[in-house]
Amino acid sequence: MSEDEEFNGIYLCTDEHLEFIDALKTSANFSKEVLNNTYAMKWLILALHAALQGACVCALESIHGQTDGSLSVKSQKEYAETKRFAEEYQDIVAEYNNGDRKKFDQLSKGVRNALLREPKLADFLTLFEWIKNPERLLPPYTFNQNIGIYGDVKRLHKLRNNVIHFTPKGWSVELSGMPRIVSSVTEVIEHLAVKQPSFTSHLTDENVQQVKQSLEDIRNNISEWARQHNLQDGPRPAPG
Repeated sequence: MSEDEEFNGIYLCTDEHLEFIDALKTSANFSKEVLNNTYAMKWLILALHAALQGACVCALESIHGQTDGSLSVKSQKEYAETKRFAEEYQDIVAEYNNGDRKKFDQLSKGVRNALLREPKLADFLTLFEWIKNPERLLPPYTFNQNIGIYGDVKRLHKLRNNVIHFTPKGWSVELSGMPRIVSSVTEVIEHLAVKQPSFTSHLTDENVQQVKQSLEDIRNNISEWARQHNLQDGPRPAPG
């Protein structure tokens, strides 16, 4: 295959900002479908989990101004090492020019190993902890957690894991707590992406409007779903 043929393929191109917006829009779509099909709540759980994770990643990356703000602690250390090796590139060239083949091979191997490492994202609950940490996400972007929100986020994460790692079995999920979970999660996303946004410079005006509209649609649809099922524990009102 020629180089031209290789690059004439069909590619899906994305980044963390597009992933966040797409997950939030998908959440809005499934929140509407839930009104007529409760089974769609499964897909809302997956999409909303991805949207919250995406918002955390975008916020942390933007604040740090580089691509390691949302990586696991181990990957952050490896990222720093990769940068160090990159800075030593001139030393590698110098060693080669000086004829020190052994030193050149050692440095070259270090660079190759560093570049081949696959970075790992921090796990979901760690990302959530980091957006509450003013040393990780600087004020005023830090999310000041309200009572109960951490529990709701943990419940969403558990539901998502049960769905994504489903094993052959019969399974029933009690959904009366979903309105509260949805309310908590949308509150976090709204803080990170609307009220105290740190990454809107990476979004178009249309993107920002899509975020706001999706949050409104999710809240309205799940409020209606709660009314349909006579649930008393409906979503908390959107923060003023």
